[in-house]
Amino acid sequence: MWLFPLVCVRPDCGKHRLTAAGLYRTVRKVLDIDGWYDLATEYLECKRCKKKYPAWNEDILGQLDMGHRSQFPALLTYRYSCDNRVVRMMRERTLGNSVTQLYKKLMEQHSEAWTQRVLQYLTACEPFTRSSLVQPPVFAEPPLLPALPKPKWLLAVYARDVLGRLDEVKAKITSVFGCVLKMDSTKKVTKKLAGAASGTAAWCTNVGNEHGQVLVSVLTAAEGHALDPMAAGLMKRYREAGEASPKVMYVDRDCCSQHGQSQVKAMFSEWDELEVRLDIWHFMRRFAAGVTTEAHPLYGIFMARLSMSIFEWDPEDVAALRRAKEGELAAKKTGYISEKAVRARINRRELALHCRRRTRGEEETTILIGKLIDQFDSADGKDTLGVPLLNHERIQQIWKEQRKHVQCIQDPEHFPLYIKKGTLKKGGVELCCYRCARGSTSLESFHLHLNRFIPGTSASDAHFQAYLLEGLMRWNDDRMEDAIKGVSSIRSYGSAMREAVDQLSQRVFGKPWDERYRPPGAYTGELLGIEYLYSQTGKTLTPVLQNPEEEDRLVEEIDDQDLQDEGFEEDITEDITVPVLYENDPCGDLANSPSSVPQPQSPASLADPSTSSREGQHLAPAPSVLSQPSDTGSSLSDETQGAVIGPDGIAGWDKVQDLAGYLVGLREAPYLTDLQVTEAIQLWTALHDTDKQRVNYQPRHQPQLTHGRFKAPKRSGVTLGVESVKRCLIGHPGGPAQWPSTSRLVEAICTKLCALHKSPTKKAGVCTPRWSKILWDYHHIRELVLNNRRLMDETMIQLFEINQKTLIQWFQRQQKKQEMSVLAQGLTPPDPIPVADTQLPPPSEKLDEAASTSGPKHTFIFPPNREGQAPLLRPGQRPAAATTMVCPIAPAPTASGLVQPISAPGSLSLVLNPDMTVSMVIPPSGASTSGAGPAPPAPVSAAPEPPPLAPVPSYKWLLTVYSQDILNRLDHIKASITSTYGSI
Repeated sequence: MWLFPLVCVRPDCGKHRLTAAGLYRTVRKVLDIDGWYDLATEYLECKRCKKKYPAWNEDILGQLDMGHRSQFPALLTYRYSCDNRVVRMMRERTLGNSVTQLYKKLMEQHSEAWTQRVLQYLTACEPFTRSSLVQPPVFAEPPLLPALPKPKWLLAVYARDVLGRLDEVKAKITSVFGCVLKMDSTKKVTKKLAGAASGTAAWCTNVGNEHGQVLVSVLTAAEGHALDPMAAGLMKRYREAGEASPKVMYVDRDCCSQHGQSQVKAMFSEWDELEVRLDIWHFMRRFAAGVTTEAHPLYGIFMARLSMSIFEWDPEDVAALRRAKEGELAAKKTGYISEKAVRARINRRELALHCRRRTRGEEETTILIGKLIDQFDSADGKDTLGVPLLNHERIQQIWKEQRKHVQCIQDPEHFPLYIKKGTLKKGGVELCCYRCARGSTSLESFHLHLNRFIPGTSASDAHFQAYLLEGLMRWNDDRMEDAIKGVSSIRSYGSAMREAVDQLSQRVFGKPWDERYRPPGAYTGELLGIEYLYSQTGKTLTPVLQNPEEEDRLVEEIDDQDLQDEGFEEDITEDITVPVLYENDPCGDLANSPSSVPQPQSPASLADPSTSSREGQHLAPAPSVLSQPSDTGSSLSDETQGAVIGPDGIAGWDKVQDLAGYLVGLREAPYLTDLQVTEAIQLWTALHDTDKQRVNYQPRHQPQLTHGRFKAPKRSGVTLGVESVKRCLIGHPGGPAQWPSTSRLVEAICTKLCALHKSPTKKAGVCTPRWSKILWDYHHIRELVLNNRRLMDETMIQLFEINQKTLIQWFQRQQKKQEMSVLAQGLTPPDPIPVADTQLPPPSEKLDEAASTSGPKHTFIFPPNREGQAPLLRPGQRPAAATTMVCPIAPAPTASGLVQPISAPGSLSLVLNPDMTVSMVIPPSGASTSGAGPAPPAPVSAAPEPPPLAPVPSYKWLLTVYSQDILNRLDHIKASITSTYGSI
């Protein structure tokens, strides 16, 4: 069809031309997304050596140019074949994308498509059963659903896909550079190495840069001198590419030495200006080994004070974050905003994202850490049971050893460690978002993803290598995309296809097709992954692509139980270098805002202190009578100074106590008299305006998923379909139990009832718990209020439902909070965010474009496009004497949707349709058809540029479609659920 001059690849044939030799007898079944399709081909024979090739042989496909080669739809293995669309679904090695998940999705797609075909067949047969008069017709039963290959075969296909692109993958990995390097090792991923290499690797060492990319990842039998070849390869990479040597390297050990150069400095001896620094995260973890237990109530305070002894924050960034939090509180109209309420709204993630910090200096840090250890190693470091936080002998020995490393954790001078990656608006204030290059925390996060690069629980050496290198390449491309300004509409990781498009675009349009694309540098020959490990033992990797029997053996070695899903919960490495400002108390996160309600129903809010603060921004603001002071730093009015401030920092606590005490006094009254109602109304009228507002209850469903992978980070407006799903699935709205801290009045009532009922009582042999008595009194008071029409009409006393669980949780948190307040007296500074006296240097900006190495580039071998150059054989002529008739195609401007005629010899015209099919058109009578040569070419015009990539719909639209799909099947889903029974 394309008239390619295909030749024999055997050297002794001298590239003799291949000719057709009939159909290939084997028809391959190709696995597709929702079914199978058959792939047939023909034999191509070399007349000189008599060798035959099937047309899908790699020797034949390799002779096609990239444009035609990319149209081949499948990847052929020794036994089965797989469509490229299925292969692409396995490339993203992330949470939930295991081969078992893909197998289940393919099984559902195949089953749905197969059931639809059976339905169409039976629908066509059913009318004949009704129209038959004598004997009903007999129909053949539909065939069974073809079985899918096992998940381990999908893994083998994925590995073969990666091994086929291995040179390109290695070239992209060795084209990464950086000026701030981080080196760290992990053991977890080595446990997945199976087969003959199982147990031979002890460490997986990775080197990253300031953007989070990974320059090299190797498996070694030991650290130390076993990493010398890796270091030599890195130095050679920088030297041959002409890149400037790195300035800083963060490590977790061997940062300095008392006898000359450190081991890391000696390992990278060519980089004279390299400064080796100790990662502060590991430095602080060494002090954590000196505590008696991390469950000690003072442990968090000690680690926060240790962080304050090392770092100081930029004053302008902290001030901007505080203004943003004040704006959030002002939007809720809670009245006077105290400094404590503002600090309580700042969590460690926001502090690390929006504020820069720097180290204090060697001398100041040594003094502060010494004072901190002396204070917590004394009587101040004991809890209420007298248990000390620090082990005296152990912490003193640790400080003696770590004192020399204080200089190793200091920031390098005159070198910016922060990169501004964007802005975010909070509380009406535009906040900068930063990425910090300090330390190896980014590598700790990478180690979590590195373990997921290897699907399942084990892999052979060849498959392990393929999964590791593919994961590294995609990880680096994602990190570089984040480091460049702007957003690309193209998400493609294949450099070969992008390089071919770029070259053709340069020839056709005279400009590159993708301005953000940069070709990778040439592969430097560095050993990566398993190759590095085998270089230490003298082994070599088996070439799986050239040995089908080896491929089958590796597939059979995979145990089906090793391909289990790896879970959907995202692990997050806690950065202890950022202090915890306040204990994570879901009850009191928003206690300073009466319109903000705690969230006992949301597990995400219990696990993440930042979740509640983010969700609080979406609460509906309650109406307020108070006006926000224009200057929060100004002196308070006389009325405010004379008011009683409650534990939440809001005035009017005495009035709340008066009303709560009066209502508790009515706990034994069978009814309310008019005098009692009048007294209650007067006490409610005397309340502060904030306490008169309506309680804003949280919805009893999670309105948005704000934390973790596969979850929506933002939500604005109403998504059609989602709200209806909530209404249908949540059921009839009821009155769920709340925590007492939701309302200051309810909290004061429960506090007084807890003081009245301090222990259980026993009467007539029946023990009544104190919580039952408290709840009985509270519910009786609630009934008295709700059943009095006058009291409900003239006041807004809101006594909501509570139960024993919410009551006990609130009481235990109150006890813990009070105990921590006593223990923390004198141990916490007035301001938990120490700011620097001077401003930090400005951060670096994002890259304008992807970095391009000045060294040699990776060579892509693309066969030329020789379409239409094969000779046309006339009947009765031998191939050697065949005459060549070339039909040139001249591009001509045509309207969209019109056919494009192509001149051809003879009396017929070939027409190229818009759907890339060819039609024959008979010319009208009188048209000139003489001449054996090709028709004269039409004038050449400028080729139109290809249209831009259509944008993919947002996740909100996909969620809407999915919700509508559920709604359409809701009755069937409910019927299926309610049809389940059991005998046990």
